[in-house]
Amino acid sequence: MLHAYAKLYGFRAVALRYANVVGPRLRHGVVWALIKKLRKNPHELGILGDGKQVRSYIYIDDAVEATLLAWRKAAGAYAPEK
Repeated sequence: MLHAYAKLYGFRAVALRYANVVGPRLRHGVVWALIKKLRKNPHELGILGDGKQVRSYIYIDDAVEATLLAWRKAAGAYAPEK
């Protein structure tokens, strides 16, 4: 829908979806719960399911950098910082 709307009204659009952003101020979610459990008992870790599930995580600094890069590219103002 975003693509169609942007095309119809003549602007650039970028959709970003970060499922699991982690960082030092994290206070809820799966990673926070894991950290709390490990602090309570560092010798025991509960495994849900068969242990083969996969999740992707992104550190907050990387998410911010990716968002700014996408914004710059969408605005046509991409200039590498390094």
